[in-house]
Amino acid sequence: MISRLVTLIVTGAIAVACSSATGPSLDPTQSNCNVVCDQAGQCLNADSSSCSNNCVTQSNNSESYKNSVAACADCVAGKSCADTASCSGNCLSTIAQ
Repeated sequence: MISRLVTLIVTGAIAVACSSATGPSLDPTQSNCNVVCDQAGQCLNADSSSCSNNCVTQSNNSESYKNSVAACADCVAGKSCADTASCSGNCLSTIAQ
């Protein structure tokens, strides 16, 4: 009985974590937007939550925008703020608008 309860609690916690707007996500669009917007928050002092919400909305409306976000996320992931300047078209500032 206790193990079932623990399993339910852990499963619920994982589901909540994966659905968080600023945390990990199983949705690639949300994940890419989180990576870009978290980096924009650190490097450009952007509001990462607002950025992420706008990013997801625009990505859902435009395949081209979604592809740009994915390319930007691939470029900025794990880089310092100084190193992100080399990313295509300074993508952080473009997406964080």
